[in-house]
Amino acid sequence: MASISYLTGPMLNSNLNRGGIDLTFSNSNVTIGNVTFANAGNVNAGNVNINNLLDPVQNQDAATKLYVDTMAGNGISNIGNLTVTDTTISSVNSNANINIDPNGTGTFTIIGTNGFVMPVGNVAQRPSPASAGTLRFNSEYGRIEYYDGTEWDVVAGGVTNQTITSADGVTVAFTLDRESTTAATLIMLNGVVQLPTTAYSISGNVLTFTQAPVYNDIIDIRFL
Repeated sequence: MASISYLTGPMLNSNLNRGGIDLTFSNSNVTIGNVTFANAGNVNAGNVNINNLLDPVQNQDAATKLYVDTMAGNGISNIGNLTVTDTTISSVNSNANINIDPNGTGTFTIIGTNGFVMPVGNVAQRPSPASAGTLRFNSEYGRIEYYDGTEWDVVAGGVTNQTITSADGVTVAFTLDRESTTAATLIMLNGVVQLPTTAYSISGNVLTFTQAPVYNDIIDIRFL
């Protein structure tokens, strides 16, 4: 049977019927049954349901009522690259930061009276690379620490100490029981205060003397 290559003239102003469904053309709009495709790009479903949709994948995809109800029932919703699950906010993209940026001179304020729980981890779990100002609780040392852009420093607190009695007259480097800095640590040999930088230096959890303490010297460390 020959096909019609195109329609023209008055025929487009009349309803075409196929299987009981009207197909009409009017002012560049196309109507099939109750559904109208407007020349402006909008689709009018004419108060009827759109069935058999797949679950959405792209941000612009339509979603079924079942999909929306399921996500809401599970307490899950996506906002941009964030996922909100019940009371947890997480990033969709792996290793992505979550930024809170108040407008103008506004500040970021946490309301409540209980407390604020910061990240907890040992030395090996420190973020790398870390941004200056990163704050965390070091579970290995039992102290709050921050990254100053160069190294990790302990937030000022009570003075703690460590005593080393293994001086042998040869060893210059000794392991501390926590990380510190030269400026934040006081070192004494047999009760005599040593000059920082001149007599010793500290990098991470390693204390290094300029000259090896003699045999049986008592090394007293004060973490400030």
